[in-house]
Amino acid sequence: MFLYPLNAKYTKKFSVTKIPLKNSQKNTSSINKHAAISFIANESGKITNFQIAALRSLFKRFFKKKSKFFINTTPTISITKKPNDVRLGRGKANAKYSIDLVQRGKVLFEIDSFNSSFSKKFYDCVVSKLTIKTKICDRKKR
Repeated sequence: MFLYPLNAKYTKKFSVTKIPLKNSQKNTSSINKHAAISFIANESGKITNFQIAALRSLFKRFFKKKSKFFINTTPTISITKKPNDVRLGRGKANAKYSIDLVQRGKVLFEIDSFNSSFSKKFYDCVVSKLTIKTKICDRKKR
């Protein structure tokens, strides 16, 4: 099931062209103290609800019931798209997908009780699903 904003005041927003940048590089206040690994955004960008759903299924397939994972991003902005070959006018199109604006230093995902033996393979899978650059922050590094 894909993530959509449920209770929004306005279902169709204006277009999002600029992403507000944040000066701080680390957002340690939202890092879980007990999480073994945290994925932190290295650059600001957009994450769609399809990417979050793909990562959720990847986590379930990779870890099964061995460890817990926490997703700290929720898509709140709906993006509309008109189909091709449609004439101008007749209002705004329906919502196609929703996004979350991610700033640099935001914690995206957290994993508890992570086994480091297959960490490189898992990190490559996560990087292939996302469009923004991420880094791993271990419990030992904090």
